[in-house]
Amino acid sequence: MTASLREVALRSLAVAVPERVRTNAELAERHPELVRRPERGSLDRIMTNAESRPEMAKIDASILPYIDDPFRGVVERRSLSGDETSIGLEVAAGREAIARAGLAPADIDLLISVGFLPHHVGIGNAVYVARELGLRGAAWNLESACAGPLNALQNAFALVRAGEYARVLVTVSCAYTRFAREDDTLSWFLGDGAGAFVIASEGPGAEHLSSYSMHTADTCGSWYYQLELDDAGAPARVMRAHPDTGKLMRGTVEKHLRRCCEGALERAGLALGDIDFFVFHTPTAWFRDFACAALGVDPQRAANCYQHYANVGPALTPINLHYAAVTEKIAPGARVLVYGPGSVSSAAAMILRWGEVGLGPVPAKVSYS
Repeated sequence: MTASLREVALRSLAVAVPERVRTNAELAERHPELVRRPERGSLDRIMTNAESRPEMAKIDASILPYIDDPFRGVVERRSLSGDETSIGLEVAAGREAIARAGLAPADIDLLISVGFLPHHVGIGNAVYVARELGLRGAAWNLESACAGPLNALQNAFALVRAGEYARVLVTVSCAYTRFAREDDTLSWFLGDGAGAFVIASEGPGAEHLSSYSMHTADTCGSWYYQLELDDAGAPARVMRAHPDTGKLMRGTVEKHLRRCCEGALERAGLALGDIDFFVFHTPTAWFRDFACAALGVDPQRAANCYQHYANVGPALTPINLHYAAVTEKIAPGARVLVYGPGSVSSAAAMILRWGEVGLGPVPAKVSYS
């Protein structure tokens, strides 16, 4: 390291989720016909393999155990209700991360907010989070769908290492349930959540070894948002999937995974066998098993707490990493590879050498036992 660059560490990690839990029993009671005839829903059309090709073999095998489940492996999801917002979740996670780093809000020089989708149309969450936390420094928005947390962390590490800022707070949120209709089965594998990290130039923490990111233009058109009228007759943004989304995802997911993980390993001067633990973004119940099969990794060396949260978009990265840390699956000195894919945006991988990281508590109503 040259004299002009500073040491930098991930000092803390915290997560936050809404209080409301939506169960399969609740959905089955309200939508019995969709449970009896799942083939009529968009979730089934996306996740059922109608066309198998050799490059899809690993992911098809991972999906097979869930094919007769109308909920496709989801057990429960957490969803925003009442006056709860993604801004509030970012504030809660950010406040905890600052405290766990042994800092005060006035110590934070920069906030990078990854809000997907932000609470306000056309305006990201950053300044609202900064206001609620009482921050005095800069506040930026960075959005790259589900790869957003890793891209934000890469920027935070680089900025602190270069001396532009001494302490950066990264907050991440997902508000999927606000943009999906419950009578569309697509919403059944979606949830809401948030996380936050503090990156600083002093103190203990996890060391950044490498990063690798790529665009995912080959998934353009798979997911999109459109204006529709809600049940009250008001215009609302609604998430939709193209009929070919499932085929497109299965045809590109392994390519993105391999390129990013291999790229991060090469930049760190490491081999796959040098990695002690893997934290994959898990947008489906089977993604961990698929990723492990694709890379030839033992699933016991990879995190998966999907059953507690379902798909919470970019919040999966801090949530899965937090889960791995609080359950002591990773210990100080361990090399951890973190991977996050993002449709119509980016895919990214990062390698950390884990250290003494201040961890926020496990969310209420969640048991990892």
